[in-house]
Amino acid sequence: MSMDNYLYAINPNGTIKWKVPINVYSDENYTYASPVVGPDGTIYVGDFDNYLNAISPDGKIKWRYKTGEWVRSTAVIGKDGTIYFGSSDGYLYALDSNGRLLWKTKPGESEGFGSSGTVSAEGVLYIGNWDGNLYAIMVSSEGIANSPWPKFKGNLRNTGRFGDN
Repeated sequence: MSMDNYLYAINPNGTIKWKVPINVYSDENYTYASPVVGPDGTIYVGDFDNYLNAISPDGKIKWRYKTGEWVRSTAVIGKDGTIYFGSSDGYLYALDSNGRLLWKTKPGESEGFGSSGTVSAEGVLYIGNWDGNLYAIMVSSEGIANSPWPKFKGNLRNTGRFGDN
C-alpha cells in the first residue's frame, strides 16, 4: 500500500508490475492498511470506502465485501481459508475465499476494530478492540493459513520479511 492510494506489485528489477487503486486512510506519516496474502496468492486489504478487497495475483479485483464502516483492521487468513477481519462498525467478519459472509458478530459494546487478529492452533481468534478489550472467539480454523503472508507482519515466523532474502 502506498500513500497515493494504490496497491503496487513490483517486479524483481524494481519496475511496476501493476497497481490497483485502493482508497486507504493515511496521514503524512502512515497508511492505515496492510495487505495479507492467501494460499492462492490472492491479496486482501481493507479500505476507507468500507470494503475488504480481494485482488488476484495479476492485479484484478476478484471481489469486494462491504461493511458498515471503513476496514482499518488487517485481515488474518485461517488454515481452512476463512478470512477474519474487524471493521470500524464494531463487527468481526468471517468470509470464505469467494467473499461470501460466513458470519459476523458484534462482541459486547464493541467500538470498532483497528488491529489485526491471529488464530491459535486451538481455533481461537484473538483480536483487540478500540474499547480496550482483547476478544477471544472460537472459530472454525485451527491456526493460520500456510501462505506467504497470512496476517499482519506476515509470515508464519513473524519476521515481517516477504521473500527469499
